[in-house]
Amino acid sequence: MAYQGKRFEEFEKGYREALASIERHRTSDKEMSVLVEWLLNTDCNPYGFLSEGWAGNLSSAQGFSSFLSCLHHALYDDGDVTFVRVENQPRIVFCWQHDDNFRDLVLSEQEKQMEARSGASLRVEVMDCSPADFGRLYDEYNVKSLQKCFSVDAGRLGEDFAVKHYRKYECFDESWLDTCREEIDKWKKFYKKLAE
Repeated sequence: MAYQGKRFEEFEKGYREALASIERHRTSDKEMSVLVEWLLNTDCNPYGFLSEGWAGNLSSAQGFSSFLSCLHHALYDDGDVTFVRVENQPRIVFCWQHDDNFRDLVLSEQEKQMEARSGASLRVEVMDCSPADFGRLYDEYNVKSLQKCFSVDAGRLGEDFAVKHYRKYECFDESWLDTCREEIDKWKKFYKKLAE
């Protein structure tokens, strides 16, 4: 028997309203709907392309609905959203590119600390892309990033291990063994020399 109670009914109502809101955004204008569809289907870590404050919103219907409402407001009303690259990694940031403290708003606390320790500035560039383009651009970055990690793991822990581990990623293809052959071999030599 399903639990019945006032608060439970409120939870259920909020959940249904969030799903309806997500569906409205998913079927809205072309630019937004392409991005929403990507967000709904990607297996990319949202902490890679959103700030820590926003990434967690993608883990529940109500949070995702709230995120999409803010995104819609930023894209079509008087809010601010900018698509950027930080060291080639595409991100969605809720700020105006001409804000005086734009870099501080774009970079994470860890990145700011890293800059302070190293004395080097991370490269931040504004992307000239539409919301519909963002998912494709992030997927391209993500594949290259995963291929680098795959190469290191294949070189260090073996190709069988790497293939088994990276199969969990939707974008993985066993052809990476050929595509990344030069890097894999480089890492194999590196770890072999390290072990000597």
